[in-house]
Amino acid sequence: MKTKLKGLSQGLEIGEEEIKEHILKFVEPRVKSSNSLELSKRLKEKIVYEFSLHINRLRDKKQKEELLAKTIQDFKLLFPLARGLEREINLPYGGYK
Repeated sequence: MKTKLKGLSQGLEIGEEEIKEHILKFVEPRVKSSNSLELSKRLKEKIVYEFSLHINRLRDKKQKEELLAKTIQDFKLLFPLARGLEREINLPYGGYK
């Protein structure tokens, strides 16, 4: 199961410790309540599903941060370009009159 979760987290900086914690979050209560080390197929699917939701949130956050960084970099590149063309940059904000 750990290898499957590690495969899902490809491209993100998620350590083995975080994967172990995620698995234990679901397995520990089950083992305590049933006194059995067997995990049902449903529980395994739930672990993978919850982990994939967690991964999707992290991927979305990472994509937003990358887009913001790119937007800021593009914005910074506008000013030297405008100076070189001897142009003025007008940035409309708020409402128009």
